[in-house]
Amino acid sequence: MVYYVISGLIYACIIAIILLALIFGLRAKTYVKREKITSLAKGFSPLDVQRIFLGKTYPRKLTRALIVHWAQMGYIRVKYIDKTYVRLTLVKNPPTHSSKDAVFFDRGVYVRERDLFNKLFGRKNAVEVNVNRAMFSRSVVKSVNSGYAVREEEGVYSSEHYALKIITTVLSVLPFVLASIYLCLVLESGVGVIFPFIMCMGLFFFRFVRDVPFFPRIAIGVSFGGGGVGLLIWWYTQISDPFCIGYTAVAILFIGSLLLIRFVDYREKNNLNDYSNLINYRRYLLFGRKSELFTFDYYAILPYLYAFNIKVLVKRKFNTVQLPSWYIRGKGEFAVSIENIAVGAVIIAVTLIISLIPILMGASRKRKTVKPTELFPPRGASPIDVLIQYYGRTADPRSLFNPLMLYWAKRGFITIEEDCKRGLKLTKLKDVERPDSNDGFSEDTFELEKSLFERIFCRRKVFYTLGASEHFAIFYDKIMSGCRQEAEKLTDRKCKPFKILTIILPFVMLFAVSLTVIISTGEVLAIVMLFPMVAIGFVRGIPHFEFDKGSAMLYFLYTFFITCGCVPFCSTVYLLPWEAGALLSAALAVAIIILFLVNKKINLRTSEQLKNYGRICGFKKFLLLAEVKKLELLVEDNPEYFYEILPYCYILGITEKLKKKFDRIIMDGPGWYLGELRDILMP
Repeated sequence: MVYYVISGLIYACIIAIILLALIFGLRAKTYVKREKITSLAKGFSPLDVQRIFLGKTYPRKLTRALIVHWAQMGYIRVKYIDKTYVRLTLVKNPPTHSSKDAVFFDRGVYVRERDLFNKLFGRKNAVEVNVNRAMFSRSVVKSVNSGYAVREEEGVYSSEHYALKIITTVLSVLPFVLASIYLCLVLESGVGVIFPFIMCMGLFFFRFVRDVPFFPRIAIGVSFGGGGVGLLIWWYTQISDPFCIGYTAVAILFIGSLLLIRFVDYREKNNLNDYSNLINYRRYLLFGRKSELFTFDYYAILPYLYAFNIKVLVKRKFNTVQLPSWYIRGKGEFAVSIENIAVGAVIIAVTLIISLIPILMGASRKRKTVKPTELFPPRGASPIDVLIQYYGRTADPRSLFNPLMLYWAKRGFITIEEDCKRGLKLTKLKDVERPDSNDGFSEDTFELEKSLFERIFCRRKVFYTLGASEHFAIFYDKIMSGCRQEAEKLTDRKCKPFKILTIILPFVMLFAVSLTVIISTGEVLAIVMLFPMVAIGFVRGIPHFEFDKGSAMLYFLYTFFITCGCVPFCSTVYLLPWEAGALLSAALAVAIIILFLVNKKINLRTSEQLKNYGRICGFKKFLLLAEVKKLELLVEDNPEYFYEILPYCYILGITEKLKKKFDRIIMDGPGWYLGELRDILMP
């Protein structure tokens, strides 16, 4: 009974937190009027944006925004030093708030901002600032805020807001406390009281001790809070918990106190109008048309883009070519220019040319090979040998079954008979034997051929092509994999260094082009190109032919490539300037071409291998160019000529063209086939 009561209380707390987040989270949204706001009031500061949105200002997070804002107001000039540092030169101090020259939106924010400005420069006329870090120390910000009696959040949030925050925090922690109490009752021990105490210490330290740097604060908070949470979860795995109140209490502890509490927002009504204007202005910047925003002064809007954290999303909608008068470009600064694009383009072109050299070498050797006229393929060569010797590394052995079947039948190992229901019926006559000639013969491919034959007739002497079992399909795939390995061995030793080169070179090229973009634009965002590089390397390293088309592994590979490669790449290209995006796109396209196409087309052979290749080419050329009369003479001399060359025609992909010629020649069917061979096997 106690368990059900505590479970009900825990889930009631969860429902209450969700309702608070929904009701008060939507309250501010309901006051946002749908209207077009194209500008903010003059003197509007990035700190004003923070105060209206968050109730407080955090100037340590607005380094870039404040620099641009002060420069636009005419207080400073900015000079580029390097990618990290700029020099701020004092032009004039911000006027006092009582001066006629003072332009501001909120007086309290302005006087604090002015004090921060004076603290930054002091008696100096120039300071160097790291734009990637805070301009002010915590002690400086704290001393400025402590000098005023009025709190920053006054006028933004009322006392009801903080009461709701406290209630939400209590409701988030209460399920954890209740779960600990129930654990004490079950164990009949007070050990469970320790868990919420330790957890509350860690949560309090993480949420409210702001003077400690972020990562040490996380480490200390996790070391305290994580200990209590871990112990509670461990104990709940030892007892019966059908409603999962242990896991639920831990989940709502973190989700409620760190996430949902942010939606509990009770603002003063006079602040809701300013909040509405900011929401509409941000919406306009995000979804406004490029043709309209392109005419605006980008650097006047830039402080708000930083304050809204949307600069990378909307930058390309503005005209950023013309630099402001207050900015002085340094010697080491780069921009996206024709020179920088040219450097990247040269890197891509050189990489592609170097990668194509082995293909051109292999094609040149093949072209120069003597191709004598041959009436027959090499006498000792099986269809597997011809496939490997003709196509090399690009050989695709998946369609080998029909040529091998005809080859075995011609040599007297099997007979073939049509069966309407079960496809073709293969009947074994004797075991596979080595050919009489060694011309084109390979011992390794013969072993593959022999293994496949023995597997087909391992149980009985009859095999139906449509009745093959799943185990046979798996074994057949292994044989095909062996054929691919033999095709890999065919290539010359010179292929190996070229293959290694065409695997390493694309990644080096991608890294070099990404580095060029980073140097050119100053956008470290291009480092995200590491994700597509990892995705391509992962997909390239796994042999796809070992998986079926519908296998789960292939779906995983495609999903991994899209999520880890395509999504980060597309996001990066969208956020970068179009010149940099085009350069990265070209680099990625060339890398994929080299890895997945060029690398597989490298086919350098020895003189002996080229000799066999030339003979096969001569045989193919003869069949394609021979007149019907010449073929008739060959059939008269050897009635089995057509059936002798048919397996190799399959391999060379010329059966359809030869069928038109041999249809004019009267031939008797072979003794080993019962049916009309040309209609069935030569569609």
